[in-house]
Amino acid sequence: MAKSLDTRILDLYESLSPREQALADVVLEHQRDLASYSATELARRAGVSKATAARLFKRLGYLNFNEARRQSRSLKHWGSPLNTLSDAPDISKVDTTLLTHLNNDLSNVTRTFEALRSEVVGAAVEALADADTVWILGLRNGYSMAHYARFLLTILKPRVRLVPVGGLSFAEEVVDMSPGDVLLVLGFRRRPRILRALMETAQKAGLKVILLTDLSASITPRHADIVLRCHSRGLYFVDSYTAAMSLLNYLASALALRLGEGGRARIEQIDDLHDALDVFTAMPKFDEAQPKA
Repeated sequence: MAKSLDTRILDLYESLSPREQALADVVLEHQRDLASYSATELARRAGVSKATAARLFKRLGYLNFNEARRQSRSLKHWGSPLNTLSDAPDISKVDTTLLTHLNNDLSNVTRTFEALRSEVVGAAVEALADADTVWILGLRNGYSMAHYARFLLTILKPRVRLVPVGGLSFAEEVVDMSPGDVLLVLGFRRRPRILRALMETAQKAGLKVILLTDLSASITPRHADIVLRCHSRGLYFVDSYTAAMSLLNYLASALALRLGEGGRARIEQIDDLHDALDVFTAMPKFDEAQPKA
């Protein structure tokens, strides 16, 4: 089966010209209702020429825009694992070994870190260090990463909060956001619409917004002050978040160095509490381990 439109775009995105990337962003943004637009309308929204539009769709492997629009109309669930499986070749003809999976994840990590600009990552670390409160938001695929980010940052800073917590709705959390805070967002496809609304609300409240996302995000980054994009292409079923998790680890490590003695003192205090509360199972001392005579 032919590859879906978004798969074709993400496979070629880095090799596209800036004008082609601008149009590709608009196409990804409107993929769910692509049938409602003409190539001319999409080109106008992207601020490019009709010739650029024609060139892009040919580079993506279509005869013209109309062929891409017909295919998009048949795919009702953009971002669904079902589409990824549909794009996959005959399973009997592909290499499904662990090494293939490893090479894919290594490629995602390498391409992510090669594309990231050190000054942008540094700005994210500075924002986290200076924040009065760090709010962390992740829905759907970003939910587990949000919990992991909270675990890392809580070791280093006080006032790190997950949104939402427990059975609360968003309003009870957002009401406490204030200038000087930072919102860290884990927003990977398929992004719920509420994600943008929460980011926009946070910015209006005076928060700086940091977004970790994938290459498919086009509208969501407009509501962020700092955008860190991760390659997340999976093999045949689900996206890969290895690069995103590695980037979270780096941000936490860089933050620890940035905080210096303040961060170290907090870690030492936590370690002392671990000892006092006997949270972890420890190996017995040598003399305690010997059987009594």
